[in-house]
Amino acid sequence: MDLDHVRSEIEHMRVQVGRQRRDILQLQRAGVSTASAELLGGRSW
Repeated sequence: MDLDHVRSEIEHMRVQVGRQRRDILQLQRAGVSTASAELLGGRSW
């Protein structure tokens, strides 16, 4: 694995985490609890 590949993987993960964070915030604004929002968002960590 070269460094460029690792960097692109990291960037890809950042984008995914950002999307999940936005989704969770939207659910929270709609009145869903944090734990429920994380479960609905498919967050596995």
